[in-house]
Amino acid sequence: MPDDATLPPLRRWPAQHLGRLLAVLAFLGGALGSLNLVVGDVLRDGWARPVYASMMVLCVVLGVVLWFWPVVLRHARLPLVLLADGMYLVIATTIVDAHLYATPLMLLFATILAAWVLGPRSLPVHLVAVYLICWVALAPTISDGALLAVQVVVQGSVLNSTAVVVLLLRRRQKLLLRHMHAASVTDTLTGLPNRRHLEERSPDLWARADRGDLQLAALVIDLDHFKRVNDEHGHAVGDELLRRVGTALRSTVRADDLVVRTGGEEFVVLTAVENADPVVALAERVRAAVSAVDEATRPTASIGIALSRGPVVEPVDATWRLVDQADMALYEAKRRGRNRSVLLDRSGTVPEPRREPDQQLSR
Repeated sequence: MPDDATLPPLRRWPAQHLGRLLAVLAFLGGALGSLNLVVGDVLRDGWARPVYASMMVLCVVLGVVLWFWPVVLRHARLPLVLLADGMYLVIATTIVDAHLYATPLMLLFATILAAWVLGPRSLPVHLVAVYLICWVALAPTISDGALLAVQVVVQGSVLNSTAVVVLLLRRRQKLLLRHMHAASVTDTLTGLPNRRHLEERSPDLWARADRGDLQLAALVIDLDHFKRVNDEHGHAVGDELLRRVGTALRSTVRADDLVVRTGGEEFVVLTAVENADPVVALAERVRAAVSAVDEATRPTASIGIALSRGPVVEPVDATWRLVDQADMALYEAKRRGRNRSVLLDRSGTVPEPRREPDQQLSR
């Protein structure tokens, strides 16, 4: 089962805070369990009392460790589960009558913990340990071998079936969350990533460009006169055209480039390059690919290009600034007559479009 860190942020909350929840339970268990040291004749005589006391101290210490260092749970899952199993085993062997004062039901805590933090490969270790511990706990109080075996199988199976059910529910939860996350970062019409995915990928894109001593380039691609396609051929044809353009863009760029539909007939490509030459060549390949997607409508595209300049502090903000700069170049491509690409110059400016104040430029 994949680690929780690979899941979207919604799923990471339990993994981050489960350690502190267990810390509270361990601390309370140690504190309340210590009452057996002073109340009644619950503990066996001799060695049992100091061993039991040591276990209660260990519970308290474990609670403190998990509270201040909850990350321990992520790196020592199986050892912590086996420690919880061992704690019950020590309690069961130091209590006068485990069947009365420390029934195997107390293993339910360790069982749920195991099902929550362990995967299918490590959980069987706990499942086997449950049967062995039930045998050790119940053997002193059940003299009949057959009856003992039945009790071990019944109680151990109840605990283990609970663990399996929790594990299956946990896996289903992860699967549903993955599907929800995939849907939230995907454009439903074209199947391309959307704006949210662009923001999530921004840190990785900037880091990859920085590692390769490259510049991040943004291409803002806008289909020319797309409204005319919808008006003359219908929205169904327009939607199909957008899907074909999305497919064409995916096949034109490199595998590690990011293609995003940001809305309407506008797409964004982010790519890492050494200089402007390869990204200008890519823009021309994109224009050719768009023109070839449909012979009936013969679509064309205007493209604005911008390259990153200077260090980046906040990747998401830097990405949108870069896209805004490419959008300025796109506007200039529209002003020059469409069906062309324009590269933003090094100064980060493009000439203002020459038009009357009341004239509106249609994309």
